[in-house]
Amino acid sequence: RAPEVWKVLREGPFDGRKADVFCLGVILVLSILGWPPFPKSTHPNYLEIAFKKDGLRSILLHYGKRDIAKAIEETKLSDLITRMLAPADRRLTMEQIIAHPWFL
Repeated sequence: RAPEVWKVLREGPFDGRKADVFCLGVILVLSILGWPPFPKSTHPNYLEIAFKKDGLRSILLHYGKRDIAKAIEETKLSDLITRMLAPADRRLTMEQIIAHPWFL
């Protein structure tokens, strides 16, 4: 689930389209890399903390996947995924995803 879905009880309604983009980002990571983009965590702000520094690249480097980090950086995939998994206020729209260089 997108982070804002977990926060709905505390913070109120969320944009379902943005939550869908987040879920598509997770599916993209699973499809291409074969594992989820982040470990299971009980920390409520884990995603914001993980992506604040360097997006998906920081997660890959944390797990010692330098070769994969380099490959996805060269194809712009890291940028796309990082922006799909960003906090809702900075997350890409479907239109922006379709126009992204990796998608083309």
